[in-house]
Amino acid sequence: MMTSGKTKLPSSVDIVVIGGGIIGLSFAYEAATAGRSVLVVERRRCGSGATPVAAGMLAPVSEAEATLPGMVEFGLESSRLYPDFIAHTEADSGMKCGYRTEGTLSVAADRDQMEQLEHRAATHEELGLKAQRLSAREVQQLEPGLSARIVGGLRTEIDCQVDPRALSAALVVAGSARGVVFANATEVTSVELDPNGAVCGVSLRSNKESKGADSPHNRINVRNLVLCAGAWTRELIPELSDLPLYPVKGQVIRLRGDVAISHVVTSPDAYLVPRAGGELVVGASMEEQGFDDRPTAGVTMDLLGQAWRVLPSVYELEIAEINVGFRPTFPDHMPAIGPIDLPGAFVATGHYRNGILLAPATAKYLLEIMDTGEIPEVIARFTPHRFAAARPAVVTTTMEIEP
Repeated sequence: MMTSGKTKLPSSVDIVVIGGGIIGLSFAYEAATAGRSVLVVERRRCGSGATPVAAGMLAPVSEAEATLPGMVEFGLESSRLYPDFIAHTEADSGMKCGYRTEGTLSVAADRDQMEQLEHRAATHEELGLKAQRLSAREVQQLEPGLSARIVGGLRTEIDCQVDPRALSAALVVAGSARGVVFANATEVTSVELDPNGAVCGVSLRSNKESKGADSPHNRINVRNLVLCAGAWTRELIPELSDLPLYPVKGQVIRLRGDVAISHVVTSPDAYLVPRAGGELVVGASMEEQGFDDRPTAGVTMDLLGQAWRVLPSVYELEIAEINVGFRPTFPDHMPAIGPIDLPGAFVATGHYRNGILLAPATAKYLLEIMDTGEIPEVIARFTPHRFAAARPAVVTTTMEIEP
């Protein structure tokens, strides 16, 4: 059931999820499937934020970094979960999620880029991963539409892709079928604690209402609180204010027309993701500019130039959209998943470039932590307590949150 702030909400739920992006939606669906009652609170609309901007590459191998072996392991685990995750979501929603398994083709347009690919191949081997080296002729055989300048490539068959917009829409429908309630255009204005200092309730306000509109009708009893509002997560409650979370701006272009590739194609300077229906996603910039949401001509020129260098036919495609999103990022480029210093509250954010890939595993293991109180080894390094710093003690039973 989809609701707004003016629709009657349940008086009590097991879990309130703050944030309706891919992480929040995936967790809500996982928890509801396991029999929990769940309310998702989203200040805009579920499926907004960084999710609809993301290209949807599921690339635990082609984007593996030797300096982050824990992320590689977690990415591979989440990739293994994806087929069942998609099958269940599509069965419960009756909708397709754009899941495709052609793999990733990484290509080089000159010798310098080929050296970068060779370095990547060596990284794969160091991590025990597989990628097939391809000659220029073999690349052309796989994707005849690519530029004749391509000098070689790597093919990674384990990589897949999904359409984040289709997936998030399907998760809302599938979650609703499992009993999840969605409160769009709604904010949590306060979190109530019991005498032991644990979360026991939240108060909500529709964004359409005036400030101070809290009432008994939008106070909800809750056992657990999950905070996953992407790059805005640290603003939700005081206990998260010390998290070193920051946004990394990404500009992405969506083209439309006769798309001449079937694989996800990457070069050192751009990626191209083909979609059903004649869409090609080209991305993406990496800009540390705060929450500056302006698309810029320079980035658009650079991305299109790099895409044209790899796939000349992009010259004829229509520009359908230019999107800006904000990747939630920590300095170590790893997410924060798990309990925080407020009993009953959990965080799941900071997935950087891998939010879509890591959504199923994040949902699975966060629910496991919530149920058992134990931290699975595969995500032990992602504890939010790795950023622990002295915080003032909580001296009241109700925390007011700035809207």
